[in-house]
Amino acid sequence: MDAAGIEASGDGRRAPWDMWRRLSFDGGPVGAANDAARIFMLGLAATAALTGVVVAENIISILHQAGNASVLEPFVREGSSWLSVVLFACIPWSAALYLRTAPSRWWRFVAVHSCGAFAFSFCHVMGFVTLRTWLYGLAGWPYGFGVFEFPYEFKKDAIGYAMIVAAFSVAASFVRRRPAEVVPDRQLFEIRDGARLTRVQLDDVVTIASAGNYAEFSLRDGRKLLTRKALSALEQELSSRGFIRTHRSWIVNSRAVTGLKPAGSGDFTVALGDAVVPLSRRFPQALDKLRGA
Repeated sequence: MDAAGIEASGDGRRAPWDMWRRLSFDGGPVGAANDAARIFMLGLAATAALTGVVVAENIISILHQAGNASVLEPFVREGSSWLSVVLFACIPWSAALYLRTAPSRWWRFVAVHSCGAFAFSFCHVMGFVTLRTWLYGLAGWPYGFGVFEFPYEFKKDAIGYAMIVAAFSVAASFVRRRPAEVVPDRQLFEIRDGARLTRVQLDDVVTIASAGNYAEFSLRDGRKLLTRKALSALEQELSSRGFIRTHRSWIVNSRAVTGLKPAGSGDFTVALGDAVVPLSRRFPQALDKLRGA
């Protein structure tokens, strides 16, 4: 898993939530919050399924060898281990996630996963020991766990830890493999005059002026294009794309504005290179937007 640059907080430090904003393990940030949930839940489901298969095999083997022993005991013993694995799968997930956001170093990889594997094994053992102690006590069965059994459990848990990390990595790749949504080019705009259609880059449009039943587009290269469309309709269509209505007869491209000048009585003039258009006091929001821009 290659590490990527972290997303820093405003003061340059890593914010606590930054790590959770980059949840894929295949080289890019997750595009949406629900992708993070899909990756985690899919990886957790794979972990539960894989360990469930191992647990089922162990139960069958124990029952085959148990003879007249209690049939329920293997289910309690192995089921408690399975539940503890699922509960603490967040530990390998968090370790892998940290490495995804931290600068890539081999020693960091080894140190983080070594600590993660030990923490996972410790929590797994403590989890199933607690569950078994309680359940065995309810059933009246004797149960004990010796401290020297931990190395044996750690060896198994280290393999399980690696499998869980792999499960989350595969889950991330699976979620990321979905076809990317095709986003239309918001910078292109169609100006239609009867049967004539002209596509222009919006950054090339300087102003749009009312011209009777038409609207006239003035472009940076000096062209003027007409379309039979109301200025109010164009305002609604282009307001989210940087265009501002400054007058009942004018719309300007805020990215092309080079200056503002008071014209008296609360009115202004808007400079757009060589072009000058009015800004009416009846459009106070336009003045605020242009000053902000």
